[in-house]
Amino acid sequence: MNDPISKEEYEKIIASAPSDMQLPVYIGKRNDEPLYLDLVNAKSIAMFGRTGISAFCNTSLFSMLKAREQILRQKYFLCVSCVGGAYSWSFDDIPFADEYITDACTALYDLLYYYNRVKRSLKELSEMTDDEFEDSDYIYSYEGYKEYLAKHPRLYIFEGWLGPLSEGILNNSGLELSAVKEAFENAYKFHIYIIIPDCIRGKNELAESIHTAVNIGLTEKNCSATIIQDEKIIGEEICMDWLSGEQLKSTIGDKDEKSI
Repeated sequence: MNDPISKEEYEKIIASAPSDMQLPVYIGKRNDEPLYLDLVNAKSIAMFGRTGISAFCNTSLFSMLKAREQILRQKYFLCVSCVGGAYSWSFDDIPFADEYITDACTALYDLLYYYNRVKRSLKELSEMTDDEFEDSDYIYSYEGYKEYLAKHPRLYIFEGWLGPLSEGILNNSGLELSAVKEAFENAYKFHIYIIIPDCIRGKNELAESIHTAVNIGLTEKNCSATIIQDEKIIGEEICMDWLSGEQLKSTIGDKDEKSI
């Protein structure tokens, strides 16, 4: 496996995040050139692989957060979900995300409630006559509400390793699997974006309904990724980069540090 990248290379990855991408997720290198996916166009992303892929996933996730910190703070409702809440080892060091960490069941309830409310509201608004709208308590017209949603997007980061999508958490939540799956599959239509780093197949069944899968496999020389979106392969043999744990702690900086 390749050696971890340097702090300088990591900072270069952050600075190179394409300006035309709203949420650039760094995947790795193709022909020595950095490759990014825009989470908005990807609709949703889950990163799959064997145990031990967290270093690759965290490098991708943290670089996006650092590259777009100010936009995220200003534009997005952010929810970082993990088992064990703020004490989960997985997300302790996410830049500025300690302000947004919630437990797994809370995040799933929040997502499902918001998705259902938006879907229901849009349906009701679209079917109202002018007179009915005048008599209703709605602030927005149908088009006005769609415009409001577009200006208030949401980003959910779900812990992948035995996280909120694992069978035990879903069973304990009391939520219907089919309802949660529907919300995950259609969230992007309502400007809700989901990323799930560090998944293990069989432990996070629901994550397999995510639109874009980054499948990470170990070769003799390095870790290589295949990208599948809506069941079509859109990228192969992408060399994954990773930042070591100690580098990560020293590189992402203090939580109060100004964004890059």
